[in-house]
Amino acid sequence: MRLLFSVLLVAGFSTAQAAQITNTTFAFPGRVEIHVQPQLSELDVLFVVDDSGSMSEHQKNLIANIPALTKAVLKNGVHVHAGVTTTSNDCSYTKICRGQFFGNPKVADSKQGDFLSLLATNLNVGTNGSATEQPLEAAVAALSEPILSQDHPDFLRSNAHLAIVFLTDADDQSDRQTPESFASFVKALKPNPGQVTVASIQVLPGDKNCKTSEEQGLRLDTAIKLVNGKMISLCAQDFGTQLGQLGSGIVGQVTQEIPLTTTPDASSIVVTFGSTTLVAGDMHYGWVYDSVKNAVILGDKIDWSSMSGDELIVSFIPKDWK
Repeated sequence: MRLLFSVLLVAGFSTAQAAQITNTTFAFPGRVEIHVQPQLSELDVLFVVDDSGSMSEHQKNLIANIPALTKAVLKNGVHVHAGVTTTSNDCSYTKICRGQFFGNPKVADSKQGDFLSLLATNLNVGTNGSATEQPLEAAVAALSEPILSQDHPDFLRSNAHLAIVFLTDADDQSDRQTPESFASFVKALKPNPGQVTVASIQVLPGDKNCKTSEEQGLRLDTAIKLVNGKMISLCAQDFGTQLGQLGSGIVGQVTQEIPLTTTPDASSIVVTFGSTTLVAGDMHYGWVYDSVKNAVILGDKIDWSSMSGDELIVSFIPKDWK
């Protein structure tokens, strides 16, 4: 006899990160499937955009593909704040410098009907900025005092997930920040470092699709690697697809602990995200089973942006069904 039924419930966790369990299916004899729709309630996105003379087409490409980046986030009802600063820290080039936000209003709010239009307008920072690009310094300044309170006090929310997205065709040339100091700053921004995502849209080493006169270096690459960030080719032919995966990854990585409905046969647990099966027993890049909590704990270094999908499924055979 086969019994099949579904229950709907919402599970909240003690940390700032939470998951919404949309459907739990019991099939006897068979398996239990817990379907998880990762959920953020608040997301702050800081764009650090290169405003030097070579960036016109790259800015246009980002603006055209912003809906691909935000789609996965917005469809889940996340309340987004988005701010834009530039890589210029020399204020003699432009009025917007040293971590200040571009635009009016300076923070695009997803609860406003013109969110995407305003964000696109703010991302159009122009190309009159300094040729000495300092993205790391700009990001730190934008998220620090006194600029944070004086220029955009409503941007950074304590309980929100933070995403920092760089767009540049040059290496970092910051005077006051090193890759190591930037990484330390980012890791200290939130009580849980998993609440911060960093991505860099840049010229990748050996990228033959990207023709630029700028010299590439290792400072920005090193900084992104130190924070387990994501690098996207500035000239990728599937640029929009990669931005979409970045957006899905931001949503996906907020789920870290999934409580199970009954005690499982631990050897039967399978965890999938889209078409990808996550590795069992890997506390960083896969998942582990916590018998005390009776929960699946996801790794803190999973690269969600490399996977396609928007639902995570935990499947197992209950111990008392065997």
